[in-house]
Amino acid sequence: SMLESELELQIWLLAASMYGPELESIVVLALTQYRRRPGLDDPTRMYQSSMGPSAFQALARALLANDHPGLRLERGYIEMRSGLRWHLTRRLQQVLIKDHHATNGMRDNYFAADIGL
Repeated sequence: SMLESELELQIWLLAASMYGPELESIVVLALTQYRRRPGLDDPTRMYQSSMGPSAFQALARALLANDHPGLRLERGYIEMRSGLRWHLTRRLQQVLIKDHHATNGMRDNYFAADIGL
């Protein structure tokens, strides 16, 4: 799965370097578009040490601004449901592709998932 993968981290790091302070509002918009699916949705952790400080701060600020349920901000990590995490990463991937910043690997992964490979 894309969660906790090299690809997921690359997406967050690239988005942070491309969008800087704007990343927070991109994440806020993605949060407002999230609809939870029924069924099991495991809690996962996203670590600042993996994501880098700027991506982590943008995510933390966006989540705090939205007071999102099922979410905990701890020292050094954010706990969130796997469905939300997948949605946010996928949305960033989409934005990076649209703006021609995405790597070939990100593009391939995105379109493969789209057609259910």
